[in-house]
This record gives sequence, C-alpha cells and structure tokens, in this order.
Amino acid sequence: PLPQALYWQLSIFLQGVSSVIGVWFVATAGIPVFLDGNIIDLGVYKLQVAEACSGLRYLFPILSFSYLFSILYRGPLWHKAVLLLSAAPITVFMNSFRIGMIGILVNHYGIEQAEGFLHFFEGWVIFLACVGILFGMAIALQRLTPNPLPLSEAIDLDFDGFGPILARVVSVVATPAMLAAVILSAALSLGWLLFPTADRVVPDRTPFLLFPRQVGTLNGSFESLDPAVAQTLAADDYVSATFEGGGQMPINLFVAYYDNQTEGGGIHSPEVCLPVGGWEMSDLAPYEVSFPDTVYGTFKLNRAIIQKGVNKQLVYYWFEQRGRRFTNDFVTKFAVIFDSWTKGRLDGALVRFVTPIDPEGGEAAADARLKAFMAEALPLLPRFVPE
Repeated sequence: PLPQALYWQLSIFLQGVSSVIGVWFVATAGIPVFLDGNIIDLGVYKLQVAEACSGLRYLFPILSFSYLFSILYRGPLWHKAVLLLSAAPITVFMNSFRIGMIGILVNHYGIEQAEGFLHFFEGWVIFLACVGILFGMAIALQRLTPNPLPLSEAIDLDFDGFGPILARVVSVVATPAMLAAVILSAALSLGWLLFPTADRVVPDRTPFLLFPRQVGTLNGSFESLDPAVAQTLAADDYVSATFEGGGQMPINLFVAYYDNQTEGGGIHSPEVCLPVGGWEMSDLAPYEVSFPDTVYGTFKLNRAIIQKGVNKQLVYYWFEQRGRRFTNDFVTKFAVIFDSWTKGRLDGALVRFVTPIDPEGGEAAADARLKAFMAEALPLLPRFVPE
C-alpha cells in the first residue's frame, strides 16, 4: 500500500476530480445541483463523495490489470504504452460517471439509490466496465495495424512449451552474485527483526476535556466534530473550540492528538482536508514565529489563506511531535519512525489556529490577533500534548 500521507493526498485529489466531473453529469441531465467541496447538493438530498468513493479502490486493481494486459498484448510498443497509461483516466472517468448516475438516480428515486447493495452493485458494474473498455481499446488499436489480429490472438496466452521452460528453473545453478544477494537479503531481514528498539513509552497527559474554557480574556465555546469527520480523523483525543470576547474577531483552536501514529492512526494535513469542505487554499508557506516565554521558543509553522465565497480566513498549523515542530507531513512520518526506535514514542498532534480576515484590518491584523492568542494559549498546551 501507499504511505498513509501519500494515500490521503491522492484520495482527496481524486475525490475532488470525481466530484467535479460527477456534478457535470448531473447538470447535463438537467438537474439543478451545487458542489460544496466534496458535498453534492441536490436540494432535498446531499451526497458526500467519501474516501471510499475516490476511485482508488478501482485504480489499483485496474492499474495491475492493465499492466498484465499490456505485457501479454502482441502489438507495437506504443500500443502497450497506451493500454498501460489509459488505466488511470479510464478509472477516474468511470468513477465520476458512477457518482453522476447515483446523483441522477437519487434525485428521481430517493436516497436508497446511494445505499446498501445497490451502491455496492453499481461499484462492481463500473469496475467490469473499466475492464471492458480496456478490451475495447485493444481491439481498436489492432484495427490501426496493417494486419490486425483477433483479440484471442492479440492477447498472448499460448502455454505450449511452458512445462519444459518451468522445469529448467529447477536446474538453474546459482551464481556467486545470486548467492550473495540472497544471503544479504536474509541478513538484512534478520537484522531488522532483531534490531533492539526502545521500550514503548506512553507519556502522561491531561485529556482535552479539561482544556481551559477561558484563554486570556477570551471565552471558548467547545464543539464536537461531525461523527463522519471524527471517524475519518481517527484521533485519540481532540479539542475544537472557538474563542471570542472583547469585540474582536473569533479565533478557532483545533488540536488532534494521536497515541500511536504507526498503526492506522495518523495525522491528516489541513492542506489535504480543508479543500474537502469547499475551502480554497492559497499562499501556503513556512512562517517563523517566536514565543520566548514558552517552551516552544522560535519555530516555523505553516501559514495559509483559505477562502470559501467571500469568507476569507488566516490559518496557522504545524505538526507537534514529541518536543519538535514540523511543517511537512512526510518529514513528520520519518520522525515518528526514528523516534519509535530511539525514544519508544509514537505520539504526536496536529495544532491549528484559524481566524477571519476582516476587510478593514486585512492579513496584518489577523496575524497580530493569532500571535497574541498563541502567546496565551501555548503555555497551556504541554499538559495536553507532552513534549
């Protein structure tokens, strides 16, 4: 499987593409529809293009099938390349068609069209259709050759003489290079299994349930995440609170904490997740801040502008990892692996601050607002996210 960080980035990207094309199919059918992130709004019904509908479940097997198909195919090299490279666009297009058809059926016949066995059955139909399109492309490519072959001959499945060739494998004499490679592989595998690792350390921490309801002069209102969002987030503990007071613009604090980031639980970067909610992200870049009166001192975080319609907000976020702060989710993953060997710790958190950008003060006022709030909030954080 792909690394989790890459898997989620690819999945969210495919969700977005499939949603846009799927909505086009619905609109082409004359049905009023609105797309908000990965939510298809049909008026009476709203359909979420979830991770399971991204198309990755089709993409991997179809890519494997197209690879074998292109190997067995008897034809020019460019034919093989076309068959191999067409797997991804075919999968994305057909998955989008499936989403569009579900939207059309739901609009006419009710939400049952997007649930249960029918939804599962529609998935299998599209998968088989993708395979059928590959066969159709092979037939079409053969028609472009001077002497086209029937499909049964174009796909080389001749097993004549396969037995004697297989028997030769038994009589192969290993070369010194082959023996050295086998011994080296075995030694590395054994070393990996026997490599001493630090004992698992689970740091003591205070649950976010006890996070202060007041930070500085601002009072916080705490929210629970939507169950579907919480399930996708898969955090062991989290806090989501909006702090207001003194007539200033609100500030949202969100921290997701994970006890173990290597066994299914892992941080989802806002760079991946925010576009799902319909937010457009821009000006994402590392940004240095300094809080000398806290244990965090001077460090870099990610600063970005997000916008949905006329609503514009400033976002700060970083990955808090066992006393270190990272801006890159891939570097964070490697740090988790390294610290699991050297420290026995697998915990970590995502920390995010968000505030609106008002037309009068602009980004400068939003930056100042977040920094002032962080100066009050960061001294509280180590109790909940251990260093």
